[in-house]
Amino acid sequence: MIPAKITKTILIVITLFLIGVFNEYPKYKDYYDDMSHIYFFDVGQGDSILIKTFDRKLILIDGGANDDVIFRISEVLPFWIKRIDYVVVTHPHADHIFGLISVINQYDVGCVQYDDSLPSISKVEEEFRSVSKERNLLSSSCIDGVMENYKVNSSEIADSDNPNMRSIISVYTYKDFDVLFTGDAEIPVQTEILPFLSKDIEIIKVPHHGSKDSFYTQLLFALRPEVAVISVGKDNKYHLPSKDTIDGYEGLGIKVLRTDFSGSIEVISDGNLWSVVE
Repeated sequence: MIPAKITKTILIVITLFLIGVFNEYPKYKDYYDDMSHIYFFDVGQGDSILIKTFDRKLILIDGGANDDVIFRISEVLPFWIKRIDYVVVTHPHADHIFGLISVINQYDVGCVQYDDSLPSISKVEEEFRSVSKERNLLSSSCIDGVMENYKVNSSEIADSDNPNMRSIISVYTYKDFDVLFTGDAEIPVQTEILPFLSKDIEIIKVPHHGSKDSFYTQLLFALRPEVAVISVGKDNKYHLPSKDTIDGYEGLGIKVLRTDFSGSIEVISDGNLWSVVE
């Protein structure tokens, strides 16, 4: 007869195993399928987006203003996945790069798309540069061939003291499915980039957390997105997103989703059909 103490231990082990399987199986299934998954993480007042491509490449765009990104990644990736293939830094504001320091320290990162040719604007950026350089990760062409990415060439815009004006704009494409990532690009950036954006898109990450200085109707008329995702913190001190911006998107028939209302937002596509999971 098995002693009661041993029986209890066995039951605990089995229970913990089943809980682990229950928690990890959905992540396993999503990671190993042939679909593209785009996760717009809820990281408070900041941006962080993870793309899992159909062939299981991982692209992280920005990292938010805190370390929440580490928890968010663990929510969607199996625990044994410890490599992020590409990291894209849209621009150096702390609400986009702070969490990337922890990502670089905790994951095997392939390379980081980032321009370090200009002086650092904060201690956070200095630390990010230091950690990235220690691992020889910095590249100005990290995602070439993986995603289309655009940056302003106009010296008047690029030399601005406002880092938003240097935001990288990227397009991820899988067959007929396209997503536009905009960082905090304000209207002058969108105006210059628009001639290079030739295809309709399905999803747009709304620039600059939905601020009024980011709402550019010509871009939306040209690209005709169906869904707009706003990465924004609940009750943030900036009072974002702007009501005018929300009204503008909805007035064009574009569905608006917000991380402060829905939490993290997932978009799944097989390259033709796509769906949103809130």
